[in-house]
Amino acid sequence: MRSICAGPPFEDDLDPRFASGFSYSDCRVDDARLVVVNALSAQTLGAKILPRTACVGLTATGNAWRADLEAGDGQRAFLSAKVIVNAAGPWVEQLLREIAGLHGQARVRLVRGSHIVVPRRIASDHAYILQNHDRRIVFLLPFEGGFTLVGTTEVALAQPPTVMEVSDAEVRYLCDAANRYLRTPINAGDVVWCYAGVRALHDDGKASPTEVTRDYVLQLDYSVSGAPILSVFGGKITTYRRLAEHALEKTFGGAGDSGPPVDRNGATARCCHRALRLRRVSEEHAESLRRVAYRARRRYRTAARIDGNRLDRRRTERQRHGDTFRCWIDGARSGSFYRQGMGRALRKTCCGGAARSACT
Repeated sequence: MRSICAGPPFEDDLDPRFASGFSYSDCRVDDARLVVVNALSAQTLGAKILPRTACVGLTATGNAWRADLEAGDGQRAFLSAKVIVNAAGPWVEQLLREIAGLHGQARVRLVRGSHIVVPRRIASDHAYILQNHDRRIVFLLPFEGGFTLVGTTEVALAQPPTVMEVSDAEVRYLCDAANRYLRTPINAGDVVWCYAGVRALHDDGKASPTEVTRDYVLQLDYSVSGAPILSVFGGKITTYRRLAEHALEKTFGGAGDSGPPVDRNGATARCCHRALRLRRVSEEHAESLRRVAYRARRRYRTAARIDGNRLDRRRTERQRHGDTFRCWIDGARSGSFYRQGMGRALRKTCCGGAARSACT
């Protein structure tokens, strides 16, 4: 973070009475596209994606579950699962209590956040964080080239709404907050579009929605017959990958089932295995697989160091599989090497075994 003076390009955006501020860099993401990309990525790894499909029933059958599903066109189907991960967001309690018939301790707190879009009021490409009089902050973000996005509000909700609407009071609140800082003010008539979402926060008992934690809580419950269901309370997009890893660790450990390998190299190993499903590996294929192994090492390595001479153990672990692939691929020209079980060894390595023996 560094201090700045309100000269170019900021002087064209802000009221002249603001002479200084602070600047820092952050990340941005198209959250809607991120969700789609994650779903497509999961699908390539074997997941079955069922959009516009509701879970209308959960029945424990022994130590597993039967999930009754209903598509948007009314068609019914069912799936069997050893574990259910309840990541239903605002409906997490409803699914756990009304559909699964369980009553855990964690509670969800619903808070609506609304946004408005107005014709561009920011001449520069900078985003702004504005301190409001109620100790909250409001964002001004460049949006789709010719517009400015203003958000967000915090309105407590008793239950998930069936229709999401932005209230007139929220529009006035956002306009007033922005106008305390903008050189060119905005009003409700300038709003070309608005939208709202519901934050499903973990209820930690705080009185103000602003003070409620944005961290997540994972709650593991069991049916009478021992079928496990993991419910996710809270969380935000910033930590969604760590939340997912934590959920897998807790689910597999709590369910007493090792499950598939929770391993960042698993996808690369499966890719190599499919490519090696040949009677003979040619020089062309060997070179292609060398590139796969190279990308694996680049993707999973870290730059952390314990001291000037010794790499962090995590880097060694993450590189191990990539180096193993290189050893296997270099030996792939030998037909006997593959016939001795190269494909099986690749799969075992995803679980952490057979790495050293394959390279010796």
